Amino acid sequence: MSLTEIFILSVIIGPLIETFLFQYLIIEILYFFKKIKINTIIIISSITFSLIHYYNLIYILVTFLSGIIYASYYLYLKVEKQKSPFLYIWFLHSLYNFSVFILDDILSW
Repeated sequence: MSLTEIFILSVIIGPLIETFLFQYLIIEILYFFKKIKINTIIIISSITFSLIHYYNLIYILVTFLSGIIYASYYLYLKVEKQKSPFLYIWFLHSLYNFSVFILDDILSW
């Protein structure tokens, strides 16, 4: 794959799809059921997010922690009635992936 293809997939499309599935969709569905606690929603979102990043155990743990940040921030924005929590999380996730792209694919760290 070319650097352009890697960039588009890892910095734009990947975070878009993952944010939709693991923050927006899961959180919105679980939040709809008022009896589910916020912490439970965050954990479910984070576990599912981390399990699709099954490259190795360390990576699963790192993405679990990232998932906690993304889900917590999404719910914070939702509860505070901010516009477009989805876009904020997509941008945050893309920014993280962009930094990894620079370090891994450009600088070869």
